[in-house]
Amino acid sequence: MKINRLLLSAFLVCGLLLSSCKQQSKQNETKKAPISNAYAPYYGIQLYTLRDMLANDVSQAFSYIRGWGLQTVEGGPNTYGLSETDFKALLDEFGLSLVSTGTDLEELQNNLEALVTRANFYGAKYAMVSWIGHQKPFSLEDADKAISIMNEAGRLLKKEDITLVYHPHGYEFGAHDSAGTLLDYMIQSAEDFYFEMDTFWIQHGGGDPVALLKQYPKAFKLMHLKDMKTGVVGDKSGSQDVNDNVVLGTGQIPIAELVAIGKKTGVEYFFIEDESDRVLGQVPRSLTYLGITDPDA
Repeated sequence: MKINRLLLSAFLVCGLLLSSCKQQSKQNETKKAPISNAYAPYYGIQLYTLRDMLANDVSQAFSYIRGWGLQTVEGGPNTYGLSETDFKALLDEFGLSLVSTGTDLEELQNNLEALVTRANFYGAKYAMVSWIGHQKPFSLEDADKAISIMNEAGRLLKKEDITLVYHPHGYEFGAHDSAGTLLDYMIQSAEDFYFEMDTFWIQHGGGDPVALLKQYPKAFKLMHLKDMKTGVVGDKSGSQDVNDNVVLGTGQIPIAELVAIGKKTGVEYFFIEDESDRVLGQVPRSLTYLGITDPDA
């Protein structure tokens, strides 16, 4: 009996060791997974998509991203509890490039040097403002203040080979006396900054993302690919149930047309951003829609 127990224990230990080795081997293979589509360098992911996983295990989140065949990310300045040095080391370990880093109007106005240092550390070519603080509704005064800050900062950032972009969230579609909407006014007033189109929020705010891209072909340098559940009616709040984000190509937004036009007009990166709580199931299907195949499939 004692011998049998010893043999059983030995088998269990060997099994655990073998399982651990296989898991480590698979993770190492994932880190080196090839980019499987000629257009893949165009595509990346906004790290906010995996915000919950990143908060618990950055390495696991990066493993998923690389396993999906992606090599480009947008994120920051949040490093999810890690130092910037450790965060960058993990990006490098998984073969990921952070090409666009987040910022805000306060940093642009009061601590531009910190943004330049961060962007250069990551090798980011873009800095992205995702929100303009305002009392509802978003006003012409709000727009003018933001335009002034972003034009000044954008002019200085150009000297550092960093392109500043603003990401609208739909609240900018209030009426403007001469331009049409406040977003039209912002685009027409942008001298030293550009825009990142979020396909979901443009439509949610009442805009037509295809028409906007055609009207201002040089304004949009980046794009968030995000589809909206059929039947959802938007507003100018910049807020919506996250589970109204659906698999690309299954909702009401013409994703394929936007990608095709964007490639022609000079959009450099298309970032998948899925804010739902179903990302692990939805992102692979969105990648399949875009023609990027999971290398482990």
